[in-house]
Amino acid sequence: MHADDVTRGPGAAARLSLLLVIVLAVVVVVIGTSLEWGSLAVRGRLVISEGGLGEWQGVVALAAALAGATCGALGMAARSMVAGALGALVAGVVIVVVSVSEVVHLVGRPEVIAEVVRAGARSIPLPGYVVPLIESTIGPGVWVTLAGGAVLAAVGLATLVWSTWRRRARAV
Repeated sequence: MHADDVTRGPGAAARLSLLLVIVLAVVVVVIGTSLEWGSLAVRGRLVISEGGLGEWQGVVALAAALAGATCGALGMAARSMVAGALGALVAGVVIVVVSVSEVVHLVGRPEVIAEVVRAGARSIPLPGYVVPLIESTIGPGVWVTLAGGAVLAAVGLATLVWSTWRRRARAV
């Protein structure tokens, strides 16, 4: 892609603005996937700390962000705001879905682990055994990634609606 492809011709400022927002949202997603996504503590002691790239959701979010940036850049190089916006929209929706699925996983994880421990305790005669307190916390990485994906999706959708409205207004 050559700089002249994006910065010249009709709608160059809008294309450049869209590309800038897409790149910034992708940078936010990349930062989010490199941060801690969650941790697990038993009786107040940290057992596991998980980063975004240690979970399949983080890898998918990163891949979607890079694909969205690539589609956006190629769409802008072809002077097509619709292609760039569609790439951003799809990438953003994928990132939001995988981020929300990770939040659901982190919230429900303590009960799932406790049930596995209870089932194991039933098979061994341990009268009065109580499952220790298991806590799962959601780290900042999930929220940062979710925010970046939401921005990508919102910008893609807004651009598609705006370009459709603009095209119809010109036709009238």
